[in-house]
Amino acid sequence: MTAKEYLSQVKCLDARIKVKISELNNLKSQLYSIPAAKIADEKVKSSTQNKGFDKVDESIDLEREIKQQIKDFTRLRHKIVNEIENLNNGDYINLLYKRYVEYKTFETIAIEMNYSHRHITRMHGIALKIFGDAYL
Repeated sequence: MTAKEYLSQVKCLDARIKVKISELNNLKSQLYSIPAAKIADEKVKSSTQNKGFDKVDESIDLEREIKQQIKDFTRLRHKIVNEIENLNNGDYINLLYKRYVEYKTFETIAIEMNYSHRHITRMHGIALKIFGDAYL
């Protein structure tokens, strides 16, 4: 695994959590939209109720998954932030933090750090090399 892949895990896990939360919200909206017992036929009532219970179970399982992923995300993010902070160059720390923890673009980082885009991308390559040598 390269330093870039390693550091990118935070953003990837964050995206997975957001997808799961969206999935959970959709599931909950479906759960709340299950029609009340308006239908007289007992078979249909039973089927509708089972669908409701299945969706509740699905919702509970998905919430557990999300909680676990959030714990994993928090641990990984904290570990990576600590590793970045242990580098010996303030510019490298700042650059890697902005790029891989705050998910900023090189353009934004260049403006914030008052460097050219080209200098930031060059410095990024050096910072990744130093980070990889230290932690991978």
